[in-house]
Amino acid sequence: MLLIGVHSVATMYVDTAKTKRGNKTYTRNLLRTSYRENGKVKHKTVLNLSICSQEEITAIKLALKYKGNLMALSSLKNVKTIWHPSFEFKSS
Repeated sequence: MLLIGVHSVATMYVDTAKTKRGNKTYTRNLLRTSYRENGKVKHKTVLNLSICSQEEITAIKLALKYKGNLMALSSLKNVKTIWHPSFEFKSS
């Protein structure tokens, strides 16, 4: 079977949103994936990263940005490698 012009590419990204209630501002960070289903763009939350520090969020964003060439990260200055228990993925 030959399929022309059909490709399913999922893109993973960190979705950050701030909401304000009264005097407090809340920030939530979600690791999400976007994909197409029946011609429509859909989003799925993979992991809630809200418990992570800003440094950890930045490290995840860098890893996603350079996922095709992780060796490029070694040339960046002031980058720390991190691990956090909330990063454990569970298959559904």
